[in-house]
Amino acid sequence: MWSSAFRGPTAVPDMGVDVRVRHEARRTPDGTEIVYTCVVDGPSEEACASVEEQVTADFNDVIAALGKAAAR
Repeated sequence: MWSSAFRGPTAVPDMGVDVRVRHEARRTPDGTEIVYTCVVDGPSEEACASVEEQVTADFNDVIAALGKAAAR
């Protein structure tokens, strides 16, 4: 079994939020499991929701790229 992961903490000072993104692909007995996690912490739900929407806008592209990389 193998696992490959990327973690990216990012501060967004203008919005007062911190973003933590994790991409992980790991082989399982049934194939490959791909996990994408995005956590946004900040002073208001509105600010967090706005940043989360922007960060995850390319979710489908990210999952597709991880799938292609895992297939190699």
